[in-house]
Amino acid sequence: SKYIDNGIEILSSLSKEDILLNMDYRSATKILKDKIVEYPYFDLFALMQKDGLRKAITLDYTEDDVYVNFAHRPYFKEAISGNNFKSEPYISVDTNNYCIAISVPVKNNQNEIIGILMGDLILG
Repeated sequence: SKYIDNGIEILSSLSKEDILLNMDYRSATKILKDKIVEYPYFDLFALMQKDGLRKAITLDYTEDDVYVNFAHRPYFKEAISGNNFKSEPYISVDTNNYCIAISVPVKNNQNEIIGILMGDLILG
């Protein structure tokens, strides 16, 4: 429980990075890739805009592969509604690691939700 709470605190802190607010693929990918090195217990970070379109991910995807819509996912629905989210444990289809998806809202300087930041927290 502490491990997951710590992961949510890290995501919440990252979600306040000004550079993420523009939802720009290049700048968001760079900062998230820098941060994933700092937090090796995360499998990945991904940024999604308000309509669910993924704008950045820390995996080695081409830019075209990044732009997929995740509005249907529970982690997106909860975070875009203003709530933090944690999933049940699962095997990531991206990395084959055992993990938990966690997500938090991304808010602009007017405190409006403009997207979400999610991460897969590695369990083992």
